[in-house]
Amino acid sequence: MAGILESLSQMWSGLSGPRKLSLIATTVCSIALLISIIVFSSKPKLSLLYARLAPAEAGKVVDYLQSRGIPFELKDNGTTIMVPATKVYETRLDLAQEGVPRTGDTAGGVGFEIFDEPKFGMSDFMQKANYHRALQGELARTISQLEEVEQARVMIVVPEQRLFSKNKQSSKASVFLKLMPGTFLETRQIQAIRFLVANGVEGLEPSRVTIVDSSGNGLALDQQGETITNLTQSQIVARGRVEDHLREKAQSMLDLVLGPGQSVVRISAELDFDSIEQTSEKYDPDGAVIRSQTLDTENATSETTSSGAAAGIESNQATSEQTSGEVTKTNETKENTKSEFEINRTVETRHRSGGDIKKISVAVFINARKTGEGADAKVVPRTPQELKSLEEIVKNAVGYVNDGQRLDSIQVQETEFNDIFANIPAENAPVGIVAKADQYMPYISQAFLILLAVAVMMYFRNIVRSSYKSEGDGGREFADILERFETLQRQDEEDKARAMAEARTVSLLNVDEMSRIIRDNPNNTGQAIRQWLNNNN
Repeated sequence: MAGILESLSQMWSGLSGPRKLSLIATTVCSIALLISIIVFSSKPKLSLLYARLAPAEAGKVVDYLQSRGIPFELKDNGTTIMVPATKVYETRLDLAQEGVPRTGDTAGGVGFEIFDEPKFGMSDFMQKANYHRALQGELARTISQLEEVEQARVMIVVPEQRLFSKNKQSSKASVFLKLMPGTFLETRQIQAIRFLVANGVEGLEPSRVTIVDSSGNGLALDQQGETITNLTQSQIVARGRVEDHLREKAQSMLDLVLGPGQSVVRISAELDFDSIEQTSEKYDPDGAVIRSQTLDTENATSETTSSGAAAGIESNQATSEQTSGEVTKTNETKENTKSEFEINRTVETRHRSGGDIKKISVAVFINARKTGEGADAKVVPRTPQELKSLEEIVKNAVGYVNDGQRLDSIQVQETEFNDIFANIPAENAPVGIVAKADQYMPYISQAFLILLAVAVMMYFRNIVRSSYKSEGDGGREFADILERFETLQRQDEEDKARAMAEARTVSLLNVDEMSRIIRDNPNNTGQAIRQWLNNNN
């Protein structure tokens, strides 16, 4: 060992000052680089365990990881937890057995697991309260499964049913949503949430479910009430659909004629939501028809006798012989005809549902036509005939009517659009590995460190070679010292192996043989004597 240290000392003294500084700096950099590679390689690759956790649930997960000694990392203000990739699935299963976290109930409530533990002596009021509490939690968990919803909270109001109450109140519900950044809910999704809540609560109608987002926007209001325009929420939605339908018809046609982005169409529609049921009866006297006819005939015969005497007392007091006179017979015939006529009668019942268009107002902006490009572009106005032709096309597309009963209006104007992105150069979106830099960054950094270590080693080798070439005999002496260092190291290992083999038989030797072995191997004298004394003792 002393020879090795002496050889290293001679090698170091044979180097010049600049070479010594280079060698020290290279050695330090190599050691630091090696330590960095070891530390970076030993650091486990982290993967996502849970994201978008409520603070209370995130705290439970962190406590579990700390108790098990699992390394973790917090991101996104503590709502995202990362763990080693090899322990993701195992940790999730273990946490699921513990019932942590309740990721579906971000509001911090509970679901029907509240009834897992029986509680005796609970009043009927508390049972109902716990049932509504569990129902709210389950509905919130279900709504939170939508990709656009980050958090959800449901509040249900179920009126108490009284036996002798005449006024029956209906149930109501409110849904509070916190949406993911940059997302929004479509109309069909809002309606789906309303029907989901309504079908989960007894006696609740979808129209009685109100949905509000975290920005205070009413996504779906109670349709029983009216807005400031005296229209219900469903009527406002119906009017918007009619306006969007007519606008799409006109806009799609102009886009094909003028090109996308060359026109803007806006339509305002007034709808008649009055529902009318009308019944009318009409009679036609000229169209009378005999329904039935009755004919009654009556014949009567009567006789009249005249006395032939002068009028007076004598004629009235005359005897029968004196009163005989002329007898007159009369025959009478009477006919009575009764006819019943059927008059032509028309009954008409008409039912008109609300939603008819009362009036539409159409506004159309058309981008001015240009010739040339860049600074040389000039505006070439369209002729009145061209604008009139475009106006007629839009009228036919939206169903324009102006007949005295319905007075629609339309305005078409040509103007130069403000293109704010005209002077901004287009940038190509990153593709391939660049677009997935985060995914490949650990492998890229490891490869870079390995290449850097190889480069440092090559630099160290070049220093040794250059010192050999530049310093002549000193360089050759440096190379001889390195070779001698390697030879002495191999010799030392061989001497140790031979000493161990001789030590196994040293207990069988006498003093003369021991003296001979010491003379032949002076380097191993101390070790052989200690082994011989230990065995003899």
